[in-house]
Amino acid sequence: MQYISRKELLETDGVTVFTYNLNKRAIKMFEFGAVCLLIIAALIYPMTHFDPPQWKVAPVALGIASTVAYFTAQKWRAYVKKEYVGWDATNLYITQGSKGVAVVPWKKLTLDNSGLKDQFTGSVIYIHLENEPVVPLRLVAGFVILSKFRDVLATILTHIKQNMIESGEIAPKCEQADATGEVKAEQSAARDEVKAEQADA
Repeated sequence: MQYISRKELLETDGVTVFTYNLNKRAIKMFEFGAVCLLIIAALIYPMTHFDPPQWKVAPVALGIASTVAYFTAQKWRAYVKKEYVGWDATNLYITQGSKGVAVVPWKKLTLDNSGLKDQFTGSVIYIHLENEPVVPLRLVAGFVILSKFRDVLATILTHIKQNMIESGEIAPKCEQADATGEVKAEQSAARDEVKAEQADA
């Protein structure tokens, strides 16, 4: 799998880039919850003086929960600033954290290796080209959503369909239409012939 830097991608001509949008309401709720847990932890000693001693566990537990909630919110805030998806005429580009940007050639995508054939595929699709590491593509999560993710998914499916047409797995639309038209014409001619025979009888 070829990887390029984010700078290289943004300097490439003809690349369309889609960023992630933050679910601000959910993030603020998490941050507010973290502050509330911290305040409660701080009030436990003045209110109980750790009597009985079991109260000592509560501030620690609340402090840990507060820290987890806060850093979870910050993780997703950072995520939307550095992660995105892009493409040009030849490649699909997917940021992969510190690895850089994975370059996935459109010509190599199929229903199987894109993970889209799996009925259990959810908010993350896993692209696995032959003999290459898996490249996860996140479409939506509780805290983020890929902008115009339906357009992104539709574009990926369009390229996969084109690859299937070129490989002969499916017929081009025009050929399918012609074949359907021929079948309908044959059926119509057969009906007319039967009607003529019935009229002669």
